[in-house]
Amino acid sequence: MKRTCIAAALSLSASMPGLAQDHLRTPVSEAWSGPYVGVVAGAASGRGATQSVVGCGVNGFLCDPVHYPENGAALGAAASGSSLHTSATAGVLAGYNWRSGLFVYGAEADASALHLSSNHGGSRSSLNLGLTNPGPVPVIATIGSSAKIDGLATLRARAGYLVAPSLLVYATGGVALTKLTVTNGYTDDWQFNGGAVGGSRSSARVFGAAFGAGLEWNVARSWTLRAEYLHASFGARSTTGDIFVVQVPAARNTFGSSGKLRADLFRLGSTFSF
Repeated sequence: MKRTCIAAALSLSASMPGLAQDHLRTPVSEAWSGPYVGVVAGAASGRGATQSVVGCGVNGFLCDPVHYPENGAALGAAASGSSLHTSATAGVLAGYNWRSGLFVYGAEADASALHLSSNHGGSRSSLNLGLTNPGPVPVIATIGSSAKIDGLATLRARAGYLVAPSLLVYATGGVALTKLTVTNGYTDDWQFNGGAVGGSRSSARVFGAAFGAGLEWNVARSWTLRAEYLHASFGARSTTGDIFVVQVPAARNTFGSSGKLRADLFRLGSTFSF
C-alpha cells in the first residue's frame, strides 16, 4: 500500500508541469487580436449635487448687507443638495486588441446615450418681513437648481488576462466626455410690482475620468459577449444670474448655482472582430 501511494504521488508530481502548460498550449481565438466593433446596453446610476447662493447686494430686495441676510441663506439652502438618479443606457464601441501570450491589451472608444439629472428646490415662506401680501401674508418663493448630463463618450486603455482561452478578465481606464448643463430659477407670489423672477443656465462639454473592469467571453470565432462596470466623474460647472423685481429691475439679488455629476454604468455588450 505504501509503495502504491508513493508511486501515485510520483506520477502526479511528474504530470504537474504538463497540466500547468495545458492552458498555454490550448489554441487562443483570433478574437483577442485586431480591430473590433460592438454594442452595449444596460443601466446607469448618477450621483449629483448642486450648491446655490443668493447674494445680498446693496440693491437687494430679498436681503441686503444689513437687512435679512438669513432670508438669502434660507433660499440658497432650499436650492442645494445631492440626489441619486437612474437611467437606461445604450451605445456603440470600437477598439483594437493586441495579444502577448495570455495578456491582452489595447484601446477602446465608446459613445452612449443616457439621461442623468440632479434636481433640488422647493417653496418656502419669506423671512423678509417687508415681502408680504395683503393680510399681511408672507410671500411664498419657489426656487430650484439642477445639473444634468445627456450622453457619455469615453476613450480608454484596456489590459486583461486570459484565465481561459475563451475568457478574458480586464481592467480599463481613460478619459470621459459629456455635456453638463446647470440651471437655476426663482419665482414668487408677491402681489406688488409684478412680483420677482430670475434664473440662469450654463451648458458646456466637460472632460472627466473613466475607469472600470469586466469579463469578456469568446462565444464564436469572431464574436464575444461582455459584462462591464464603468465609472465616470466630472468636475463642477457654475451658472450665475439675477433675481429681480419685474416692475423695478434695479432691485435685484444675484443667484448662483454650481453642479456636478458622476455616473456608474452596468452594461452588457457584444463585439465582432475582423
